Amino acid sequence: MKHIISKLAAAALLLPGIAGWGAEPFRLGACFHFGSSASGDVEANLNLFEQAGLNAGRDERSWRFVEWEKGELRYFRNGHIERMISRLHGRGGCYINILCYAHPAYCGGERIPKTPEAIEGFCRYAEFVAGETKGKAAFQQVWNEWDAHPGTDTLESHRDYVKLLAAVVPRIRAADPSVKIMSTSATMDYKLENLLKAGVLKHVDVLSLHPYVSWRGRGKDTVESWYGLMQRMDRTIRKYNRGKPFPVYITEIGWPAAIAANGFTEETQAVYAAQLLCSVRTLPFVKGLLWYDFQDDNVRPGEAEANFGLIRADATPKPAYYVFADLSELVRDGEFVRRIETGDQKVWILHYRLNGDDVYAMWNYHPDRNTQIVLRNEAETRAPVSVRHAGRPAVTMEWGRRDWLRQKPRQADELAFTLRDMPLLLRGDLSRVRLVRIETVPFPRELPINKQP
Repeated sequence: MKHIISKLAAAALLLPGIAGWGAEPFRLGACFHFGSSASGDVEANLNLFEQAGLNAGRDERSWRFVEWEKGELRYFRNGHIERMISRLHGRGGCYINILCYAHPAYCGGERIPKTPEAIEGFCRYAEFVAGETKGKAAFQQVWNEWDAHPGTDTLESHRDYVKLLAAVVPRIRAADPSVKIMSTSATMDYKLENLLKAGVLKHVDVLSLHPYVSWRGRGKDTVESWYGLMQRMDRTIRKYNRGKPFPVYITEIGWPAAIAANGFTEETQAVYAAQLLCSVRTLPFVKGLLWYDFQDDNVRPGEAEANFGLIRADATPKPAYYVFADLSELVRDGEFVRRIETGDQKVWILHYRLNGDDVYAMWNYHPDRNTQIVLRNEAETRAPVSVRHAGRPAVTMEWGRRDWLRQKPRQADELAFTLRDMPLLLRGDLSRVRLVRIETVPFPRELPINKQP
């Protein structure tokens, strides 16, 4: 398939912003489990976290670990989580604190606080924690995945949640007037709609989403599928917000590198991480993204839940870690300009600006094809460009190419690149560059099963 494309400007996909959030930095980070289990080497985790250029962390202070005895609130200073919060705060980062989970002394066998006594108990706990983390927590998230258990995904259950919100939010704001309130994390689009129907937007500053697709089965577990889910969720939010967007944090997203039915290779995890990071800034309602999670929970290769981490349990970085370290500056500080039309919805070229340079992030979603693109630089003086795959070292390339396979003469103003699933990053002065040809050819990425070694 060939397309001749005359101008990039005509191909731009321009996206609106959200009033009131324009000055807010984009938050990129990961989740930890220091608050509940104190698992992992905190210093090794934080050193790697900072080297990767991440600026947002999320953890929990569960109700039962604060109210050890009924009526007795004690903020036990877990050295792991305190160290993480202090280092994040000291570097100008963003800490999201989760207020969560039922307390057996109040809720009995229920998974959520529903009685007046349980709601009041949760309010006391929440305002106490908000006071203890005042000035350090940027967000207090009221509950994590309220909809995750049987019977909690209904509209009635979400009305119970909003009833809890109505009681607890004024108490949190009184304890820390500067903190933002984040909703529970909606895990699926129909659950999000129930949350919105129940009236959540009246009480929160930002919505939290956990738009996992890794469990949906082959072909539906890709970043391409995730992007479609995010677009549907945005439409649902606008439906309940008078046609306007509402700020969203993706507080959990990831793909596990595990030998399991819903597991992936480490290489695929890295590819999906790169596609995710390159495309998230094209969704202007998304103000932050946190990978779940930073460190593997254990050493169990057959257990998907234990292998979402960017680093292993002993802090060895995985390929996806290097992708995050490479792309964090672009995601945090880059300005998304446009998506360049390619004539093929599975071939993505995204134009960013970063520190005075143009950056193209380019890849294709075709599982069994390569895509060659030809770029032409119409500037009188053509400076060299930096080229790299996400997570890999960059090389410098001069403009000029010879299409020797077609026995064509050398073109001094052109460069050609083959795009596959791992995003290719092109950086430099691309102000006079345009896409002049795209060609997709069959090229399987794996051997047929009957020819596997």
